[in-house]
Amino acid sequence: MMTIEEWCSRAQSGGVQNKIRNCSYSRAYPYLINHFSKLHNPTWDDAIVALHVVYGWMPTIPDKALTILPTWTCSQREELLSTLRRAASGETLTYDEVVLVRSFCNNSMVGASKLLHFLSPGQNPIWDHNVAGAFEPERPQHYTAVNNVNRWLVFRNELGEWIDRSDVSNRVQNLRGLDRVLENVSALRIIELVIFYSRE
Repeated sequence: MMTIEEWCSRAQSGGVQNKIRNCSYSRAYPYLINHFSKLHNPTWDDAIVALHVVYGWMPTIPDKALTILPTWTCSQREELLSTLRRAASGETLTYDEVVLVRSFCNNSMVGASKLLHFLSPGQNPIWDHNVAGAFEPERPQHYTAVNNVNRWLVFRNELGEWIDRSDVSNRVQNLRGLDRVLENVSALRIIELVIFYSRE
């Protein structure tokens, strides 16, 4: 597992900094965060639109979800919406709640992490194959392994502890200075970007 010391070293790498500075996703990111910040009380329609916004950041379409979601009962929909509202209010979701969000997001932990991140960018890091490979290079990186809810929960909790460290927060501030578009990005997102661009 990546250590804080390794992260701090990579955060100072010119190659990683150039990738963060030139990241095309960073241009759209503030607009998406602004849109999701208005979803305090999402409806089912909001959730479906949010799912498709999230999949705009992925190379696939939510085809499994589009097949399964029409069969969800009113009770299942309300349980999901309640969970998304809890996430949007900054609450920490339980394992079962994350599993529910994953089932909504094409049964993808990558998709679920992105939806949860946009709803609460300071609490929920984005998780994908690149991040998993850099953060846990010793672990398998095939779809089933990366789709594991527990792995994402460990990642979320670990990064949550990193944020309070002065060496990390100093480097986060330096990275925010790379480009105006990064000025208001959450510390968690900056930390995750370094990990994402650290994959060799």
